[in-house]
Amino acid sequence: MSPIPRSRARRSSNSLDRRARGVTKGVLVTTPEFTREARDYLRGINQRNVLIDGTALTRLMIQHEVGARAQRSYVLRSVDEDYFADPAG
Repeated sequence: MSPIPRSRARRSSNSLDRRARGVTKGVLVTTPEFTREARDYLRGINQRNVLIDGTALTRLMIQHEVGARAQRSYVLRSVDEDYFADPAG
């Protein structure tokens, strides 16, 4: 998939503004990444937009266990040095 260009990001933010006057926050979710120009544009306007691309969406899904499940888990063990400490001091 092609990255989301500035023009498409602008249209998305404009449509938010038209639908709900005075919108100050938005969330844009897409599977492709945003171009640098799109990110710069969205940072420079009055609306605060959270940009979630496919990579960020995947991380959020794993973090919150939405549509993802653990396949294996590992236990890391270390030596309990207090167990081996001399009780006499």
